[in-house]
Amino acid sequence: MKPVSVIIPTYNRREKLQLSVESVLGQSYSDIELIIIDDGSTDQTDEYVSSLADKRVVYHKFSKNQGVCAARNKGVELASHEIIAFQDSDDIWKVDKLKKQMDYWENNKDYLMVYSAYQKADKMRVPDSHDREQLESNVYLHLLWRIGI
Repeated sequence: MKPVSVIIPTYNRREKLQLSVESVLGQSYSDIELIIIDDGSTDQTDEYVSSLADKRVVYHKFSKNQGVCAARNKGVELASHEIIAFQDSDDIWKVDKLKKQMDYWENNKDYLMVYSAYQKADKMRVPDSHDREQLESNVYLHLLWRIGI
């Protein structure tokens, strides 16, 4: 099992952050460090994070808001492990998400990255298998196109 550094950038999302953090720390794949980058929050995010007793948590706070890109880059800089996973502070992972991805990656060692679909909790319709794309091989250009670059 290869260790994974999970990076959560956050800014004034104290209430949502708790569920996000719990979903990462509760993963069935437990060889992780969780790096929380506080992008200058003013909502007691630091008090919440300091209350966490899990030794896998690393916390860094910017003195002023610098944006999500700077926060993610700082997380990568602080990461102890070669494998990086990004988590948004308002997202919740299913308990086996990371294990499934790492198992898949272990069986497909020629891939440089893996990613997964998501479902929105605030929508009534949950995507079925026909709504999902399953891509393999070089997805770089596809991902750039999907985010509008």
